[in-house]
Amino acid sequence: MELSKNAHNENRLDDLLVQPYLYELLPGTVGDRSGYVLRNAGKIDNVKSRLIVSYNSFIPKTIRDWNTLFIAFWDIEHTSTSLQNVGTLDSFKARYKKEYLKTPNPLYKLDIDGGNIHHTRLRLGLSHLRAHLFSHNLIDNPICQFCNIEPETTEHYIIRCPTYNGVRVRFLMSIANLLEPQYIASLDDNKIVDIFLDGDDTLDFKVNKQLFTMAQTFLVDSKRFNTRISPVDSIIPMPHTQHCIIILFYNLPFF
Repeated sequence: MELSKNAHNENRLDDLLVQPYLYELLPGTVGDRSGYVLRNAGKIDNVKSRLIVSYNSFIPKTIRDWNTLFIAFWDIEHTSTSLQNVGTLDSFKARYKKEYLKTPNPLYKLDIDGGNIHHTRLRLGLSHLRAHLFSHNLIDNPICQFCNIEPETTEHYIIRCPTYNGVRVRFLMSIANLLEPQYIASLDDNKIVDIFLDGDDTLDFKVNKQLFTMAQTFLVDSKRFNTRISPVDSIIPMPHTQHCIIILFYNLPFF
């Protein structure tokens, strides 16, 4: 793909790497349009889009990603030599991997009784939760089918749906026994969802591994993603003693 469409066709990869009809669809650069020597002269002018569908289509989205690379590498190196200006495809790949790609979190490989696949789908927003299905136009109603209270989002499933009170109590009590009281006092709904999905970089690997184990145990025990079995808990009041402990530590709105 062409890296930069300037008057001299400089700073681009070999034309043979992509069919001409593809890079010919690209608009010109900011430098081509303005005629001035600008800091962002190498950025590609994006296509104006009226609809979200066209805004997120291949060419506009790719141009935005490409221009973001330019900004990111300008900030990293404090120089006008950006990733866009490398001379070969191999150089581009090597530098992109070195500077831009993050090292995969080793915790994402942890699997407890098959819970990893559901854990990953939750992180990506691609699970069978009704809010996820609704966001991809696969169903016409995001409301939780088990409590009919609100959309079945990740937060609803982990924090609020009364269908999972039993497994939720076990999960939260396990967290309370694992973490320091000062850390517990700082938790809110969003933070609990965050550590459920990704752990916490401020905690050591051993503690994060235990958190992931607890989260995947929750996923498996809830049976929410087992299409052959209904969720394990009926909608029942939370035991009074445990309820008080959870409210004390987490101030979560279960009812």
